[in-house]
Amino acid sequence: MEGQWMQPVPGLPHLQQGFILGADGKAESVNMSTLRYETWHRQGDTLVLTGQSIGNHQTVSFSDTLRIHSLIADSLVLQKRNLRMEFTRKMNQ
Repeated sequence: MEGQWMQPVPGLPHLQQGFILGADGKAESVNMSTLRYETWHRQGDTLVLTGQSIGNHQTVSFSDTLRIHSLIADSLVLQKRNLRMEFTRKMNQ
């Protein structure tokens, strides 16, 4: 599951956002200034991302639990309640 996972920014399809999942359990957000991912782990069909949410002059710790709907070599689909998020793995260049 490690790697850089990207998706178009809602309303701005020419821009990409997503996250990097490191083999060491560290996570990093990409082009999401209000979410600072710090760690990740997988538990069966669940991905848990933890970090800091930044906004309105305050920083709040969070833990986001997402269901892994599907995962193949270059495609990751996550689900949180009724929200479905599709990501593509960005290959090293």
